[in-house]
Amino acid sequence: MKAQYIKDLTPDDAVDSAFALCRAERCKKQNGDAFLRGQLQDRTGSMAAVAWTLSEDQIEAALASRYVHIRGVVTRYKGGKQ
Repeated sequence: MKAQYIKDLTPDDAVDSAFALCRAERCKKQNGDAFLRGQLQDRTGSMAAVAWTLSEDQIEAALASRYVHIRGVVTRYKGGKQ
């Protein structure tokens, strides 16, 4: 059984769970480094996701996959959670 669902996550919650990855894209920081932006989804809803410190291999693996395991912290951004 899945331990964490998007509808239950609130800012400052630690996340360690699997989600479907929707609409993921590689982006560039101002310094030229790559980061990943996407949308996470489960049966309870969806939320924005940003991974700032992935390696190129990790970004490629995430873009090639439909599901990802997320470890991080929920934050509030522009009135929503990510």
